[in-house]
Amino acid sequence: DVNDNAPEFSQLAYPVNVSERTPGGQGILQVTATDADSDENAKIQYSIVSGDEGKFVVQEAFVAVHVHVTDANDQPPVFTSLVYEANVTENERVGTMVTKVEAKDPDVMINSKMTYSLHGDMGYFAIDGISGEIKTAEKLDREVEEIYRFYVNATDDGDARLSSQAEVRLDDANDFPPSFSRQTYYAHVTEGTPVGTLVINLNASDPDTVRESSHLVYRIIHEKSSLESYRFVMDPESGDITTQSEIDRERIASYNV
Repeated sequence: DVNDNAPEFSQLAYPVNVSERTPGGQGILQVTATDADSDENAKIQYSIVSGDEGKFVVQEAFVAVHVHVTDANDQPPVFTSLVYEANVTENERVGTMVTKVEAKDPDVMINSKMTYSLHGDMGYFAIDGISGEIKTAEKLDREVEEIYRFYVNATDDGDARLSSQAEVRLDDANDFPPSFSRQTYYAHVTEGTPVGTLVINLNASDPDTVRESSHLVYRIIHEKSSLESYRFVMDPESGDITTQSEIDRERIASYNV
């Protein structure tokens, strides 16, 4: 037999996908070639050659092997912040936007797809599993709870999970009216006392906790039909009521303010 036939591969190219986590020495592909010659001339030896060396040998055949390294889900998601802090005003409508969390996964394609969830929020908040937006799920009352702390989980398709803490602080809403300790106050003042004499101090309280919401301003509501209440003036900050004109008992013995 004359060795006049070159070996031929069964395919023009061999594409193969290999995971980036494939250990060394593991088989990934088997190629097959045949030779029309017989006996010793039909024996084939396989070797890997570089395609850009510019050298060719008679009686040899070449085939391209394309190895595609596929991504392995070996990277857990990472939040852009260890703690997310946000403020929201109490009594806002359900569905109010609180904050948005974000996690990133070094993996690619489907392995980098993440789902967000909450843990320990007691049902007061809800998170969009895709976008990471956190919204209120219940009406919140600052007088009941001022700070809410819970965890946000990010899970990729490989079940790799990472948690970050969220802290939501409620801003006080001016939702309580001030109230006096009594419905009616009685006071006595001697006639002829100097203008500016203290008659009584009134004190009101407000359950709201923030200064802007609980700051009280006092004033006298004067009756248009009577000018007698104008004999008194009230300090808007302290609640002190003092005389601003002389008092004459023989003219008026009592005043309703």
